[in-house]
Amino acid sequence: VDAVYCFNSNTRITNTLFTNNSSNGVRCFGASPTISYCTFVENRQSAITANVGCSPIIEHNLFARNNSQNTSARNQIAIGGQGTNNPIIRDNEIYNQSYFRAGGISLLTLGPTDVCNALVENNYIHDNSFGIVIQGLSAGGTLHPIIRYNRIENNRINPDPLVSGSGITVQTGGPTNAPILTGNYLNGNYWGITIVSAS
Repeated sequence: VDAVYCFNSNTRITNTLFTNNSSNGVRCFGASPTISYCTFVENRQSAITANVGCSPIIEHNLFARNNSQNTSARNQIAIGGQGTNNPIIRDNEIYNQSYFRAGGISLLTLGPTDVCNALVENNYIHDNSFGIVIQGLSAGGTLHPIIRYNRIENNRINPDPLVSGSGITVQTGGPTNAPILTGNYLNGNYWGITIVSAS
């Protein structure tokens, strides 16, 4: 069960502790809440997941040791899949240290009409399985995030470096998938930036 399910709403969530929930801390569907000054710790799945028309503002939060079920790769902040999802993710600290399948942030498009033009800036992302994953699974989708001025360190807690361990992973499927990466500090990851495929 999600602690908060935002459905077609633009709620403001602030100064709240989300911990030990059996699913996600916050799930968004068609919603663009502002989530700030919150703590997400030891939630069984993602801390925040947003899909199908979501553009949340996620800022000044602490994310620690989420995906505690640790049965599959899952990100503490998971954005996208279907629809248009253009979040702002900034000034957060995201770390794990405990669950080696837990990543930091994922930005995803699945189909040809899906869009994810996120702004991810000024975050401290450390000690996860990986830092940021940008993945476009359709050549027709639009994936054009700006990833800038993040500190991304020691994201290598997965013992298998062939599975994860990059500071930033880019897997894009077409010419409209063109992330902008600038001014990021990457240190102590298995790999700094991994480009799996690009057009």
